Amino acid sequence: FGNIAPAPAGDPDNDGSDNRAEFAFATLPADAASLVTAITGATAGPDSRLTITFNVPDPAPAYLRYTVEATIDLVNWTPLAVHAPAGSWTEWTGPGYAFPPVPQSPGILTITVADCETIAANPRRILRVRAGP
Repeated sequence: FGNIAPAPAGDPDNDGSDNRAEFAFATLPADAASLVTAITGATAGPDSRLTITFNVPDPAPAYLRYTVEATIDLVNWTPLAVHAPAGSWTEWTGPGYAFPPVPQSPGILTITVADCETIAANPRRILRVRAGP
């Protein structure tokens, strides 16, 4: 983390992401331009599926579980893919499909998870990723 306040809920660069989120998603907590982001997209073809892409630290934190979830109403969320604490980034459980991780720089990987349902079957789906104990 460098030279910043060590408080987990702190946000020394005032970018709206606390130190926990900055660590969980491999951004720089002292750099306001280094933002926590998750980008949605879609696979190609007739069975197109919604995807979500985000960065993570490598190796995986020993105490964080990452969960990709889907919803159609922003109230009821269903887990699509779960990554257990300290597991290999290739090991996800659930009905969603996790593509192989892509190295971005030393200590950072990009993860993409695809929905288990096609966009045609469920056009109102929204995906999110959460990291927590």
